[in-house]
Amino acid sequence: MKKSFLLITALIFIVSHQLWSQIPQLSDKSEISVLTIGPGDELYSKFGHSAIRVKDPVSRIDWVFNYGTFDFNTPHFYLKFIRGKLNYMLSVQSFRGFYYEYKAEKRSVYEQVLDLSYDQKKKIFDFLLWNAQPENRYYLYDFLYDNCATRVRDVIKNQLGDSLIMPNHPLNLTFRKAFLSYVDNQPWLKIGINLLNGMEADKKLDLYHAMFLPDYVDTVMSISSLKMPGNNKKPLVKEGHYIYRFDRNGSKNPWIKPWLVFGLLLLLVIWVSVWEYRHLSRKKWIDFLTFFITGLAGTILLGLWLLTDHLVAKNNLNILWLFPLHLIYAFFVIKEKPAQWVKLYANIMRYYYLLFLVAMPFLPQYIDYNFIPIILIILIRLQVIKSSIKQ
Repeated sequence: MKKSFLLITALIFIVSHQLWSQIPQLSDKSEISVLTIGPGDELYSKFGHSAIRVKDPVSRIDWVFNYGTFDFNTPHFYLKFIRGKLNYMLSVQSFRGFYYEYKAEKRSVYEQVLDLSYDQKKKIFDFLLWNAQPENRYYLYDFLYDNCATRVRDVIKNQLGDSLIMPNHPLNLTFRKAFLSYVDNQPWLKIGINLLNGMEADKKLDLYHAMFLPDYVDTVMSISSLKMPGNNKKPLVKEGHYIYRFDRNGSKNPWIKPWLVFGLLLLLVIWVSVWEYRHLSRKKWIDFLTFFITGLAGTILLGLWLLTDHLVAKNNLNILWLFPLHLIYAFFVIKEKPAQWVKLYANIMRYYYLLFLVAMPFLPQYIDYNFIPIILIILIRLQVIKSSIKQ
């Protein structure tokens, strides 16, 4: 993703009064390439990036058309970002600036030069110029279905039309498995992503939809071909090479892992609960924290589901164990003499969580197994509450 100053860069190349005659025409020496950028260190850059390069030494064009930008000056920027209503845009910048930016970030830049006819190159270039106009450049970003990589895929596919042979077949892969492979060595980030992503992330992929990730755009372009006269065909990619290569070793796998932290927390809660049983008492603050935190987390997930346009956050079955009603329950369970319905709630929820643990492997959404110790903590505290409240 780029910063909003790219709007200014775009205006350098796209003439403000939109007279096409002032745009240099492509020559026979022109080239159109797909650029694939390697992953970076920041969360937004973990999955790589895609862009289209148009180069013509005769017309002195060397531009990058980049669908991964947004304007920080957008009114109510952060609210729109949270609600999934932030428009991304196509911006245009010089290849030199694009290259040095990613080199500074130590992110590889791989170029695939497409083996196109002049008419095909002109068609793609004309579309990109049209798409970069202020009234056409904006689109509503969606991580799975409409992003910088899918836009590059669709430009190539739609502008080449029937002349393009783009392979497609089912994959033994889901959206979730595809993007989680980029954060394998970051378990805390991984469980956070699993927590926020709902059932949509567990849909099976085919090769076409796998191109929501830039690496798959690279892969599919390399195996695609163009129809030629006489039922012949030729590879779509004429040449592929690294303009800049940086071998990222990946982040070190931390020894403080979620299962270790949550497991130790479970052991502590078991120890305290046994102590309570022996001394006929209950640590109310433990119950308050348990149900307040899990209830608040569930309420946030429910809000992301119902109040935002983030498709990947909808139908999130994590709220089956991060139960939003726990947020209210927390304020009643802390009372010195809780009402009898508090005990009834605890009794019902005990069976509910036991059923959930049994059903967990069969749910249509993957629930991260690192959360099992937290679920067991809830279950234990429900048992403590049930046992401690007198009739």
